[in-house]
Amino acid sequence: PDDAEKPIVQKVDIRVFPIIDVVLSGEIDPRQLYEIADKTLRDRFSQIEGVAQVNVVGGQEREVRVVLDNKTIFENMISMPQLLQIIAAQNINIPGGYFQIKDQEFTVRMQGEYDDIETMNNLQVPTVFGNKKLNQLGKVIDGGKDIRQRAVYYNLENDNRNENVVKLGIIKSVEGNVVKVAEAIRESIPEIKETLPEGVTLEIVNDRSDFTKSTVDDTMSNITLGVVFTSIVLFIFLTHIRSTFIIALSMPTSIISTFFLLQAFGLTLNMMTLMGISVSVGVLVANSVVVLENIFRHKKLGKENKDAAYTGTVEVTVAVVASTLTNLVVFLPILN
Repeated sequence: PDDAEKPIVQKVDIRVFPIIDVVLSGEIDPRQLYEIADKTLRDRFSQIEGVAQVNVVGGQEREVRVVLDNKTIFENMISMPQLLQIIAAQNINIPGGYFQIKDQEFTVRMQGEYDDIETMNNLQVPTVFGNKKLNQLGKVIDGGKDIRQRAVYYNLENDNRNENVVKLGIIKSVEGNVVKVAEAIRESIPEIKETLPEGVTLEIVNDRSDFTKSTVDDTMSNITLGVVFTSIVLFIFLTHIRSTFIIALSMPTSIISTFFLLQAFGLTLNMMTLMGISVSVGVLVANSVVVLENIFRHKKLGKENKDAAYTGTVEVTVAVVASTLTNLVVFLPILN
């Protein structure tokens, strides 16, 4: 339609989605709940090897507002930019480098923030009539930011809905292993729970590593069944136990060698690599049958085993390589 807006096409990267969602809940003020999640849990989870980012959703972020009295500001001829600079200069939080302990890295910050509201109330502001406290120019209100995102946790087992929760979405780094990072997070949960205030609970509500482990188990099971059934079918048609054994042995040998190559190139077991292994098993079986059948043909022509193996393999080398390359070419467009 003419009035339709321009469509937006974005590339979705599954690596930016959280591998684990953790929910922090308790019968305390939403600001306190957010403070625990943002200041304590975010830093704790970020220290785990393989964690790239921790997103916090829910609760209420603390916000201190200074509501000035317009009449007082005008009478004291106070410049607003100058007042903003004075307040900001007494509220500093800047990075100061980092240090390492064994394999963990810790950041250092120089903090000069206000300790409490009373400190802000007593802040000295220079005016044409001398210094005045900030609370003489207006009100300092300790409140919270407007809630624009809310996390809701619904427990199906207890049929319980809880809106006073904070969700922490933990995202792994590009080189991180989903299963290992998830296990490290699970191991850290009991230790973190001991540091939480009374009445505050922490639990995992979503773990994507379970799906990854299930996928790996299913794929390996399918490969095993494929090797077994392929061997049975080959034996029925070739009626030669030795040849069947050679093909059956070549499949797990090739798969095991693939794992060494994955480790050498820094690749992990994921949906793409598992799919590639599954496809390669089919290609391997097809090529093995073609080569072996041609060798048998030369043996029936009266050639010795060595000559039959050499001639039969050389004759179909081009055809086998070409058929394998066609499988590779099909997947080239999705490499990027």
